Amino acid sequence: MSEQTTSTPSPFDEDYGSSAVQAQKAVSPEPKLAEVPIAAAPAVEDTTSSVPAVDYNLYVKEKFGFDSEEVAVSEIKRLKETKAAEERKFVNEDSKRAFDYLVDGKEDDLYNLLHEKKRIDKLISIKPEELKVDNALDIIKMDMAVKYPSLTAQQIEHRIGRQYAIPAMPKQQLDETDDEYEEVLNEWKATKEAIENDIIIDGTIAIPTLEKRKIELKLPDIQKQTEQSNAGPSQEDLNRQAKIDEDFALKVPEVVKGFNGVSVAATAKYGDVELPVNVSFVPSDAERTVLSANLKDGAYLAKRWFDEQGVPGATKIADDIFFLDNKEAILKKVASEAAAQAIEHYTKNRANINVSGGQQSAPSLDNKSKDEKVQEAIWNI
Repeated sequence: MSEQTTSTPSPFDEDYGSSAVQAQKAVSPEPKLAEVPIAAAPAVEDTTSSVPAVDYNLYVKEKFGFDSEEVAVSEIKRLKETKAAEERKFVNEDSKRAFDYLVDGKEDDLYNLLHEKKRIDKLISIKPEELKVDNALDIIKMDMAVKYPSLTAQQIEHRIGRQYAIPAMPKQQLDETDDEYEEVLNEWKATKEAIENDIIIDGTIAIPTLEKRKIELKLPDIQKQTEQSNAGPSQEDLNRQAKIDEDFALKVPEVVKGFNGVSVAATAKYGDVELPVNVSFVPSDAERTVLSANLKDGAYLAKRWFDEQGVPGATKIADDIFFLDNKEAILKKVASEAAAQAIEHYTKNRANINVSGGQQSAPSLDNKSKDEKVQEAIWNI
């Protein structure tokens, strides 16, 4: 029997690597993974049709007392906002309104009110013994600004300057003695003192008006102000205005009937003599009819002072206001100048008339009564 021998491969052989691997596989065969059976997933029973539908609104109503989910959400939101508002505490209603004005972007309105209040506080705090010409003038100006809010600061200054104008201190003339100058100076001092006393008295009288104004100075509620501006005038306001218009219309016929026009008493100089001049303008029936219609026309001034596009006629307005403010002085000046020029013109023409071949002299007013002088000057009787 032949003996079989197994040769061991050498590392120096060319096929040593593959042979070694095959030998290793022969000695240690590769293990196999055991096959584990996979259990099938249990079937899920469909129970959808067996679960009852949930009424959330009913649940919210039974649990929390709200009629629906939407009502509950709205109420919770309102409570959160209310809590936030309650956490913001204010000392008084004015401070709350001031805060609302700042939040609403109305800084200018808030500043104007606080500025006016501060000025009034300063003026009404002046004690009577501390009242001087300067601070009395400030009180008078503030009083005028309160009563006439449409006036500008420049207009108020102009009006006060005219009303309380103190004449300049007179200077001694070259031909004036010291005694004469002292007399003129004393008259000026008396006038100045009288005007300054008027200023202090008027300032004292105006203080209660400013005190009342301080009480009335309050910021209007923004919400109410918006509602009122959107709603327009109330029925009560409309009824009140209608009653005012009705009462005025009833008074117009009586006023027009009793209106006697315009009259002015002035004087005209003729040499060293002052002659009285009385001028009147009584309206005719036709003019009274026009006056009555204009008084009843509530838009008369608007039509007189503004054009169809609403543009004001500054010249016309200035002319009317100046005449109204200075009517008496203007009419006196016109009457006086007209009479004086008429007398002068008549006298010159009369003196140049040659009646008897010679020149007639100007009339003489000496040794005659006042009425005779007027007649002589005007009519040369």
